[in-house]
Order: sequence, then structure tokens, then C-alpha cells
Amino acid sequence: MDMNPNTSIQLADPDDQDNNPSTTTHFNELVAARLSRRQVIKSGVGAMAVAGLGSLSATDAEAQPILPNSGFPPRSARPTIVLDFEPVAKSIADAVQVAAGYTATVIYATGDSLDPLVPAYAGDGSEANYARRAGDHHDGINYFGLHPTVDVRDPNGTQRALLAMNHENISGTAQFLHPQGETNLSSSAGPRPEDQVIKEIDAHGVSVVEIRKVGGQFATHKPSRYNRRVTGRTVMDIAGPVRNTAFVKTPYSPTGLTCRGTLNNCGHGVTPWGTYLAAEENWAGYFVRNVGDDLNRSQRENTQLLRNGLRSGAAGFAARRWSSVVPADPASTEYSRFNISVTGATATDDFRNEHNTFGYIVEIDPYSPLSRPKKRTAMGRRANEGAWSSLPKPGRPLAFYIGCDSQNEYVYKYVTAERWNPIDARRGGLAVGDKYLDRGTIYAAVFNADGTGVWEPLTMANPKIAAGVPVSAQNPEGYQFADLADICVNTRLAGTAVRSTRMDRPEWTAVNPAHGEIYITMTENPN
Repeated sequence: MDMNPNTSIQLADPDDQDNNPSTTTHFNELVAARLSRRQVIKSGVGAMAVAGLGSLSATDAEAQPILPNSGFPPRSARPTIVLDFEPVAKSIADAVQVAAGYTATVIYATGDSLDPLVPAYAGDGSEANYARRAGDHHDGINYFGLHPTVDVRDPNGTQRALLAMNHENISGTAQFLHPQGETNLSSSAGPRPEDQVIKEIDAHGVSVVEIRKVGGQFATHKPSRYNRRVTGRTVMDIAGPVRNTAFVKTPYSPTGLTCRGTLNNCGHGVTPWGTYLAAEENWAGYFVRNVGDDLNRSQRENTQLLRNGLRSGAAGFAARRWSSVVPADPASTEYSRFNISVTGATATDDFRNEHNTFGYIVEIDPYSPLSRPKKRTAMGRRANEGAWSSLPKPGRPLAFYIGCDSQNEYVYKYVTAERWNPIDARRGGLAVGDKYLDRGTIYAAVFNADGTGVWEPLTMANPKIAAGVPVSAQNPEGYQFADLADICVNTRLAGTAVRSTRMDRPEWTAVNPAHGEIYITMTENPN
């Protein structure tokens, strides 16, 4: 929760609240049931992690829902790795410290220009055009190699590369984007200035910037044709089962084929064919619903909204009042889309569905600067934290592991329907992504106290999905899934239907390149 110094409004992230009505046993309770306090003290936290999560790794690329005991080599049989540098001493200094013999250099900082025609960062809030500057709050970053002299992909390139990075949010720093800070944040104030809001929206998203090694150090190359910003306003394609459905039809795209922008991108992923996966994480806080909007919705809609923390009258990050802007172009809906209240006769008369265009894994081809990013809806919708692929094996499906970074949420994987063809690693591009990321199955993890568990498929063929979500306070009528698109939009509800195990905010996922083991970081539930 952040407190903006220019307003008394608390900018509370809805995902910091518990939006999960499930009563399933929490993972912490499962671990406690398996390990006594004495065992934990004796064996260490590492043993607890292995005992509780070790079996999750066994199905990395197999598309099998069962979690047997790990089939990887015993740890005692693996080579010991010795780090060949002196450890960094403990310090409370506000500075980056690296081991002796290493250096740390700033390459690309917030506000940095990635265009020779855009002035250098001034540092006083006067900078404009964040659509051609580094966004704020760098998060997931990946290195995509380039050939040293030719504009072609070279995964092993060490002299020239593209950095792709997420710009998660502007919390705590938004006031520094403007010379006098953010204005008109109070609900009683007038509209927010359009130039301020454009800058704030553009400070989100993703950067792709070329870096070159000069004199032994990397630096950005401003004239590069690859340099681009993908922001909260960039046009994107909706791909997969949700495309052209009623869930995503808006005044901007009455056919539900396109949408605008990506927000709150945190952890990331990389595909075996060389594209970048930006994970839309805590996106819900950017939208506002008018007081009483729940009265204009069906209970089914309200259940969907509440499961994602979208409550009537709650402001969240939307306390920045982006929707209050009166645009210079009266026809523009760039700002009004952040108010998702029902105000018109149909879904194409207001932006009641705008929120359904966020919460996905967004595929971006860093090597194709003119390509349009794609929201891969088949992978599900949630507060995504990362999307890392299993080790590619010819003739086997790929599995992408994803955490839902909200209180008491679940661990997921997406398994491709298509089997891996190594030729696609050389082909690259979004067309290959169409092949693997638009058809597949989402699974949610259910753990047992003995360290085993089950990957539950989130499909209409699963009897638990067919039975729907049980009645709860925020779901008084129960919830029945209509089709696959419903599951892909309301993935959290589907996870609840199969009684997934509640976790401590699953964050980053990673895959061991040697053994294929899957690692998932848990951060915390504040309570």
C-alpha cells in the first residue's frame, strides 16, 4: 500500500487483499502436517522446501496431471558447484555492491531516451514522450543476443544484444514524473491534466533497447531500429480462445479482436523460439467502478469481478484518476476506459469489459520492432508472475509455469497442445507463438501433505470444472462455466473449482537448465 504525498487517498493494490473465498487447506498447513518443528530445525528450511514442493518438478514437459515423486538424480549424485569469487560483505549502504574483480554500470535508467530525437533525461519532471523513454520500476529483464555486425538473431551474441524489460508501475515515484508532482488527485478536484496522465500510462509497459559493447562495457545504442516502447496505450491483438468473444468487446474493439496497452508487468518469461513474455500482474488496481455499479450487473458478473478484487467504489491505483481526463480530442476513449462501470445500454456503449483485456501473458517479438504484441489468452488470466518454459524436448509438449501473485492464490502451468519441433527455435517470431500459445491446457496445482499432488486440468471435461464453483459470500448463486473462453478469462474461479492449494503469493518461476526442475518463489501473505 502506498500513500501519495499529494493526497490523502491510499493507493491500495486489490491483490494485497484476500479475494479468494476458498476454504481449501493452505500450503503452510500441509507443510506443518508433514514436518514437525524439530525436523525443520534439524534439517533446515531447504529440506522443508524439498519436502513440500519437490514433486512439482516431475512433470516439466510431460503434459501429465499427476505429480509423482521426483525422477531427477539424487542431489548427492550431482556435481558440486564452487563459486570462484569472494562473497560480498554485508552492508546497509544504499548502493550496488559486487564482488572483487567485477563492476556494475547503469545501462538504462528510468527516463533515459532511446531515440536520438528525444532529449536526454533532465531529472526535474519536465521530460515528455515516455513512449520513447525508459519506463519506471524495471522488473523482469532478458538478454536477446544479436549478431555483432548483421541485424540477425544470435542467441550466443556477446557484443551486441537487445534488452527486453518490464516497467511494472509508478508507485512511490509518480510524483517525480511531473515538475510539481501529480495534480488533481483529490476526488473533489477537477480533471487530471492529460499530459500528466499520458506520461504516467506510458511509464508502464515494456522496453526493447539495443545495447552494444564499447570499450568493454555495454551501452544503449539510440539509433537502433530495434528500440521500441510497448506501453499502456500500445495496440495489441487478442489471441486464443477469448478472441472475438463477448468478454472483450468494447467501444474500442466491438469485435473483441484488439485492445490497448499492457500494465503492471512484473516477472517475465522467454520462449524457446526467442520471444519475450511480459506477465501482467496486479492490473486490477488501475480500474475503478462507480459506487452502486454492482446493482447494474448480474450476480455472475459481480462474482467474476470480486474474484479479481474489482469492488464497486474501490479506487486502488485508480485513485490517480486517469479516467477523469477530458481529452483534447473529444472522440478519444483513452482515459474513460479505466472506469469499467456499466453506463450504457450494451457492452459496446461503455467500458464494462475493459478489465477483461488485462491479466494475460503478452508475447512480444524483440527482433521484429513493427510487430504487434499478442495477449495469449489460452494461458489464462490472473495476477501473472512469470511464465517460464520447461526444457524443450523434441516431440513433447512444452509446459509454461506461472504463479498468481496475490494473497492465497495458486500455482499454474500451461501445457501446449502442439508438440515441440526444434526447427521452430530457428524460425522464431509470433507465428511460432500462434502455434504453441493459442491451443493448450491450463493446469492448477493441488498439493498433498505427503509431498505429492495433482495437476488439475482446467477444462470443461474435468467434472470439477463442470460442477462449477461452490456458493460463497461473494458468489451466492454459485458459478457455472460456459466454455473454454470463460475458463481463460476467469482462471482464478476455475482454480477454486478444482480446489487448488492456496499459497503464499506465488511469484517468480524458474527452470533449472541442467535438470529441468521447476522453482517457484513464494513471497508473503501480509497476515
